[in-house]
Amino acid sequence: MDIVCAEIHQGYFSGIDHSMNSTGLIILDIDNNIIVQKNITSNVKLSDEERIKNIGDEILSELLKFPKIECCIEGISYASTGRGVVQQASLHCYICILLLKYDIKYVKCPPNSLKKFVTGKGQCKKDLMMLKTFQKWNVEFPNSDLCDAYGLARYVKEN
Repeated sequence: MDIVCAEIHQGYFSGIDHSMNSTGLIILDIDNNIIVQKNITSNVKLSDEERIKNIGDEILSELLKFPKIECCIEGISYASTGRGVVQQASLHCYICILLLKYDIKYVKCPPNSLKKFVTGKGQCKKDLMMLKTFQKWNVEFPNSDLCDAYGLARYVKEN
């Protein structure tokens, strides 16, 4: 008889819905209790580089408090256009570099995959994400950044 060993998730799970204006950060324990729920904002008067560094540093300061943490960061939306795309890509890259530097295990989840995971549809509006998150997991959030971060944390835990 062959014995198959499945990897069992242990520890903590984080979802990071990053943006220059309001980054949502959620950290869950193994029982899906929310340990950290935080919106990270940045000062628009600072340079893009300073804003990106400050956001990344604040995320890292929270993650390093938890041993055996697994993260899911929302992937870049390739359908987006404008100045914000460069900022978003730079922030995304900086966060990934920090996670690598500190040996924090992470996966990327494209926006459409997150929507499909939560709602069953690859395309939907923010209010539907919030509704389906409440219906599926009985949790409610004051904004879509935290809601998406929660979905990302559940995604890394369940996949």
